Parts: sequence; C-alpha cells; structure tokens
Amino acid sequence: MTIAMKKIYSLFLLFCITGMIAHATNHVINIVGSTYDPAALVAIVGDQVTINADPSHPTVEVSQTTWNANGSTALPGGFGSHSSSFTITLTSVGDIYYVCSNHVSSGMKGIISVTPTGINDQLPLAGLFLTPSIIKNGSDVSLVNSTGSKQEGTLYIYNLLGSIVYNTTFSTTEKQSFSIELPAGTYYYKLKNNMAISKGKRIMIVD
Repeated sequence: MTIAMKKIYSLFLLFCITGMIAHATNHVINIVGSTYDPAALVAIVGDQVTINADPSHPTVEVSQTTWNANGSTALPGGFGSHSSSFTITLTSVGDIYYVCSNHVSSGMKGIISVTPTGINDQLPLAGLFLTPSIIKNGSDVSLVNSTGSKQEGTLYIYNLLGSIVYNTTFSTTEKQSFSIELPAGTYYYKLKNNMAISKGKRIMIVD
C-alpha cells in the first residue's frame, strides 16, 4: 500500500468513526416513584445511556435469569451497582437487564435492548400480533404470525406505569399460545426480535 493510499484509508476510518459519534444518541432513564422511565429502552450500538439512580433506588445490572426471578445479584462483568447518576456506552448487541436492589420485589426493573447500528428499531414488526385484544384472566392468548416464515423473539407486557409485568420468548411459523395471569386492567405489549422492537399495542385483561 502506497503512502497516498494509507492516508486515504486513514481519512476514511476517521470519517466513519466521526460519523458514528455524531449520530450517537444520549438516552436518559429517570426514576418516577418506584418505576424506571422508560422501563424498556431500545438503542443502537454506540449510544450512551444515563440512568439517574439515587441512594433510595440503587441500580444494579443482573442476568436475565435473576431479572425474571426478581433477584438483585449483580451480573459478573456488568455495570455493577450505582446509587447515583451514571452513564454507560453501548458497545455490543443484546439485552441489558437491571433492577432497583431495594424495590425489585415490587417490580422495579428495566431492560435496555441494543440493536445493530443503522437498524430502525422503532418499525412495527409486520405480521405479528396478539389476539384477542380483550383477554379473560388465565385464559390463552395467541401470537399470530402471518408472515409465512418463522419468527423468533420476546413478548413483553407492560402496565400503564411502564413496568414490565410479563415476558416470554416466542418461536412460531403460524401461531403460538400463552396463558397470561395478571390483575384485570389495561396493558400494552411489545414484540422484539434481533432486528426491531414493535410499538406498543393495547390489550385488556378482564376477570
């Protein structure tokens, strides 16, 4: 490689890195009462996330298993535990699970879904939806896949405060059923795969 080509290559790399930095987004997660706002955040690699933790709501990164079990054991290699505002930079694709170690038993927990750079992570997942939209408590609800191809991902259900109250994985080519037991009320759900997360859609649970 000639000196001129090396200079061009170096300038190209600098341009790419500068472009990534310029397009990075700074997200903020606040604490409202005993919930994180937003409780579910979608971001891309290179973004930064600031979580405004405080001494009453120490925030700790946990594994998915611990998160599902409402535990607070810190994830080895995670961002640790913080009792004041802190910022992390998202460096890889995947889900980051975190909880308030003081109030996780009350459902104070959140998730950051990190997608590849350039993915439009707010596009609805076409062809996937729950039915019926009004569900009798304890009865089955179906995730319908009308795309004609296999779809895999995670179903999240939130209460009106934005807290995740139910989540499960799905893998279906046509239809998959779940039994959801939650207090009667209005909720909304989101569907996530490795490329996108859908906008929230409302469902109601009745006794």
